[in-house]
Amino acid sequence: MSDTKTTGKRLNKQFIWFYSSVIRILFASLIFPVAAWSEASGALIIKTIPRGAEILLNDRPIGIAPILVQGVPPGTIQIKAHHPGYRPWSKTVQVIPGEETKVTLVLAQPLQETTP
Repeated sequence: MSDTKTTGKRLNKQFIWFYSSVIRILFASLIFPVAAWSEASGALIIKTIPRGAEILLNDRPIGIAPILVQGVPPGTIQIKAHHPGYRPWSKTVQVIPGEETKVTLVLAQPLQETTP
C-alpha cells in the first residue's frame, strides 16, 4: 500500500513540475520573444538524455528538449537542463552567427529518493 502512495506522490510531483514548467515557458516566451532567424544570429539544437528536460538559456526557460532554438545572439550562452529525478546540468557554449550548434546533454543518474 505504501508503494502505491509513494508512486502516486512521485507522479503527482512530476505532473505539477511539468505543468508549472509549461506555464513558465509560455510566460517567458511572451516577455522574451525569440528573434527571427538571420545571418547575424545562430541556432542551437539541444537534445537531452533522458528526453523531456526543461531547458534554460542564460537562466531563461525556453522549452522542453529536444528543441531547436533559432535567433540566438552570437557569443557565449549558458545552457541549463532540469529533469525530475535527475541532477541539474549546465554547460557554456559558443554561438556562431549563421551556424547551428548541436548540443547533447546527458543528465547524471537519477537521484535516489530517501524514505523517512
